[in-house]
Amino acid sequence: MLDYTFSTEQLAELRAAHRRTRDQREADRIKAVVSLAGGWSAE
Repeated sequence: MLDYTFSTEQLAELRAAHRRTRDQREADRIKAVVSLAGGWSAE
Protein backbone atom coordinates (compact mmCIF):
# COMPACT_ATOMS: atom_id res chain seq x y z
CA MET A 1 0.00 0.00 0.00
CA LEU A 2 1.14 3.53 -0.65
CA ASP A 3 2.41 5.77 2.12
CA TYR A 4 -0.04 8.61 2.76
CA THR A 5 1.95 10.72 5.19
CA PHE A 6 1.81 14.45 4.59
CA SER A 7 3.13 17.45 6.44
CA THR A 8 0.73 19.75 8.23
CA GLU A 9 1.12 22.32 5.48
CA GLN A 10 0.35 19.79 2.77
CA LEU A 11 -2.80 18.65 4.56
CA ALA A 12 -3.89 22.27 4.96
CA GLU A 13 -3.38 22.81 1.21
CA LEU A 14 -5.43 19.72 0.39
CA ARG A 15 -8.25 20.80 2.69
CA ALA A 16 -8.25 24.27 1.13
CA ALA A 17 -8.36 22.73 -2.35
CA HIS A 18 -11.27 20.56 -1.21
CA ARG A 19 -13.20 23.65 -0.13
CA ARG A 20 -12.37 25.56 -3.33
CA THR A 21 -13.23 22.96 -5.93
CA ARG A 22 -16.64 22.92 -7.59
CA ASP A 23 -16.05 19.55 -9.25
CA GLN A 24 -17.63 16.87 -7.07
CA ARG A 25 -15.40 14.06 -8.37
CA GLU A 26 -12.28 16.07 -7.62
CA ALA A 27 -13.59 16.91 -4.14
CA ASP A 28 -14.24 13.22 -3.46
CA ARG A 29 -10.73 12.28 -4.54
CA ILE A 30 -9.14 14.95 -2.36
CA LYS A 31 -11.29 13.84 0.57
CA ALA A 32 -10.19 10.24 0.04
CA VAL A 33 -6.50 11.21 0.14
CA VAL A 34 -7.01 13.30 3.29
CA SER A 35 -8.88 10.41 4.91
CA LEU A 36 -6.10 7.95 4.06
CA ALA A 37 -3.56 10.37 5.52
CA GLY A 38 -5.70 10.54 8.67
CA GLY A 39 -5.52 6.78 9.21
CA TRP A 40 -8.60 5.49 7.39
CA SER A 41 -8.13 2.29 5.42
CA ALA A 42 -9.04 1.87 1.75
CA GLU A 43 -11.55 -0.80 2.72
